[in-house]
Formats: sequence, C-alpha cells, structure tokens
Amino acid sequence: MIDIDETSSIEEGFWLKGSYAVLKGLGLKNAAVTIKPDKDGAIIDFGGMAVKEVIIDNANVKEIRGAENVQKWSVTEGVDTSNIKFVDSKGKQLLPLSTLKKIMRPS
Repeated sequence: MIDIDETSSIEEGFWLKGSYAVLKGLGLKNAAVTIKPDKDGAIIDFGGMAVKEVIIDNANVKEIRGAENVQKWSVTEGVDTSNIKFVDSKGKQLLPLSTLKKIMRPS
C-alpha cells in the first residue's frame, strides 16, 4: 500500500511498475501517477481517492479499481486500453477509458 499524505510534495509524479498496488491519501489529488507494470495482468487500486492525473504507459494493466475520482487520464501513444477493466471503489464497472475521457469535466 502506498499512502500519500496531504503534505507530500511529489513534483514529477511517481511510477508504478509492480503487478499490484493500492494507493490512498489526500496527497494524490496533487500527484500524477504513471502506470507502467513490468508484467501483464497488473491491478491498480485508487480506492476512490481524488487523483490529479493517471498516465497509462503500457498495456500490461488488467484492471484499475477505485477510478471514479481521477481528474485526468492520459495514455502513451500506441497503448491499447480496450482490455483494461475500470471499476469504481464499490466494484461497479465504469465506462471504457475512451468514453471516460470524453465526458470528464475539467478540474
């Protein structure tokens, strides 16, 4: 588990390369998180926390949980996100990323 508190100063964001991560903390609202797992099948759980930006850097991601409060989604060119399952913190499936990006409101 990674806990980013409100006083954390993460200027360039941070990278997740493992196959499983749970993130929490009020500091996520000011952080960019790059998801770049080394192996296929990674599951990332944001627990419904507000996150400034999530960057998906490769297609090794299986599921992103607690994704309902991500303010901005970015995808590295050439990465296919169609096989990634997006769910909210209660386990309800969200729309595909291509649709989520179209309906998101600017923060």
